[in-house]
Amino acid sequence: MAYSGAFTASASAQSLSSFEVCNTNAFTVDPDPQGLNVRVNPNADATVVGRLPEASEVIVLAMSGNRVLVYSVGGTAVNSRGNVQVPHVTGWVSASLLGTATRGYGSSNGVALYQNPSEGSTVIARVPSERPVNFVGCQGSWVQVEYQGKRGWLKQEDQCAATLTTCS
Repeated sequence: MAYSGAFTASASAQSLSSFEVCNTNAFTVDPDPQGLNVRVNPNADATVVGRLPEASEVIVLAMSGNRVLVYSVGGTAVNSRGNVQVPHVTGWVSASLLGTATRGYGSSNGVALYQNPSEGSTVIARVPSERPVNFVGCQGSWVQVEYQGKRGWLKQEDQCAATLTTCS
């Protein structure tokens, strides 16, 4: 994987046991015209190594506190400013500036929001299909989200980080 070295380098300043390893995707929701600051480590005052425009799709690799290690594959994002170029960059961003959406295509029931990151867990709510949700955290392929005041977990099959199209 192209980003594994960046994870190791970024992790060198902090014990690996303090990271929650993730394997999911998200998109940026920071409307700042300068872009979302991507930092060299999870500290809010760390050096900025790049900026991602709103609606950039990212791979989420790990979490530490309220900071998320992301890898941007680059390309083009479409947001309120039109088509914008997305750089290839790996680093830490604030979890509150990421989002995802639900799948559940064709389902009148939407998708399950679980109390814990396990299908054996209690379903605490249902989120309508193709609905944006706030990214809160991650654990493996599960994403903790907030939707209309409810905080719970979406399984990987129910997540969609594509901002331009539906997920297949």
